[in-house]
Amino acid sequence: MTERCRGYEGRGLTGLRWAFLPTVMALAVGCGPFAIDYRPITNAPPPSAPTTSVALQVRNNRPEVRGGPTARVGTIYDHSSGPEGRSLTYHGRAVDTTSPETIAQTVGAATRDALAHAGISVRPASPVLVAAVSEYWFDGHPVHTTEIIVSYDLLDTRGRSRWHADLRGDASATLLLGSALVNTFRDALHELAERASEAFSSDAFRAALRTAS
Repeated sequence: MTERCRGYEGRGLTGLRWAFLPTVMALAVGCGPFAIDYRPITNAPPPSAPTTSVALQVRNNRPEVRGGPTARVGTIYDHSSGPEGRSLTYHGRAVDTTSPETIAQTVGAATRDALAHAGISVRPASPVLVAAVSEYWFDGHPVHTTEIIVSYDLLDTRGRSRWHADLRGDASATLLLGSALVNTFRDALHELAERASEAFSSDAFRAALRTAS
């Protein structure tokens, strides 16, 4: 069962050694919601002057079991032990961001940054680039992993896809201390942006952009 906020409930002296780490984690990450933001690419040459443009549409297509249209972006697992360390039980606590719009906003920011580094601006009345988010989720124990998966389609004036790519960003953390949870999302978004920048700079994307115009 997943709850919105739950702390440690362990009992017994032997269970204290199991209790310590999840208790620290619960205190460190709190109950949320967490403000997730995107940090632009810095380990690459600055963007060049744009030579072409796209109109960007970002869609949250996550399935219901992975947050759907809500602000939920994952699960944190705390565990407690019964007397003498027996009956180890894991409790899932929902991880929420500050708004359901955060998913589309941060993926949109990462995509615009990637386009800029590929020399492409975002403007209306241009070929439409659709970014459909199918995964934006934090989960796992003892290693906590954030996965972001986006399907990109460049559409022509008739709405037909001229170019498609499934891109992703991943990041993980073992201890959720300080801003570690939020940093996994920042790192995953950053990896997504780097891969998208490479894809948007490719000859295949450039050729599709010419035919879609």
